[in-house]
Amino acid sequence: NFILSSGYHKKIPRDIINAFNGKVINLHASRLPYGKGIGTALFCLIFPCPVGVSIHEIDENFDTGPIISVKDLDFDDYLVKDQRRFYEYLIEQTNQFFTENWPIIKNSSYTLMTNSTNKKNIPYFSRNDSEKFLEIMPDQWDTNLSDILRLGANFSISEGFWFI
Repeated sequence: NFILSSGYHKKIPRDIINAFNGKVINLHASRLPYGKGIGTALFCLIFPCPVGVSIHEIDENFDTGPIISVKDLDFDDYLVKDQRRFYEYLIEQTNQFFTENWPIIKNSSYTLMTNSTNKKNIPYFSRNDSEKFLEIMPDQWDTNLSDILRLGANFSISEGFWFI
């Protein structure tokens, strides 16, 4: 009765979305409406955006469907030191969050939230974007989180680089 997606990198055709009438659900390892796309674990550290996990309905675009539920995560909660373990942590949190929210999803007893913000220019990150950023990380997936945060602070000096 549902289609559940987590990490699926292709668009689901509109006719399938329409046939399931709001029951095509994505588990997303970032805090929407921020962190749309691929590589969001990295980008939520480089860019000054909220960190968390989300569940949303899938529409015809990537990560733009109405939000079912979000969970903010405090940076102090990260019990990890590098990007790889941070991503694994976000996936664990996403799966746990889905389990907690399954009753309201199954019964369609939730109120949808908008998947937009009044902030301008919140980008969508493609696989190519993610790979380009990963190339500049000193140890790629094993780059220490403090190094990524420092890199983000250096980017913040560039005029117009930040989107929040």
